Amino acid sequence: MCKNLRIKGQSVKLKQGTCMVNLRGVRMKILVVDDGQLAINSLIRILCRVAPDCDYISAMTTEDALSWMRQGPMDAAFLNLEMPGMNGLALTRMIQKLQPRCNIIVVTEHPGIWKRCRSS
Repeated sequence: MCKNLRIKGQSVKLKQGTCMVNLRGVRMKILVVDDGQLAINSLIRILCRVAPDCDYISAMTTEDALSWMRQGPMDAAFLNLEMPGMNGLALTRMIQKLQPRCNIIVVTEHPGIWKRCRSS
C-alpha cells in the first residue's frame, strides 16, 4: 500500500512499502489529474500496487495540476484526456514546457476519442 497519499492538499499516512527513488535519489512524485474523485482514487489504488512507496498527488482541475507542476519536479503525471476547460493534450503541452523530464501518461475511458484528438 502507499506510504503517503495526498488528496486535496492533505497528506494521509498509509502502510509502508519498499522505497522507489528517482535519479535524484528522492522518493518519486506522481501527479494524478482527473475531474472525478472516484477515478483519481481508483487510479491511485492501482498505482499503489505497482509503486507502493511513491508520493501521489491528486488534482481535479488543470489549473491545480499546473500549480503542482510549478511547485517542484514531478517524475510522472497521469492525465485524463477529457477535462472541463483545458483537455489532457493541451495540459500535456503545458507540462512539457514546465517540466520536460516529467513522464506523461494520458488516459481516457472513451476509446474513440483518441483518434479525434490526435488529428486536431
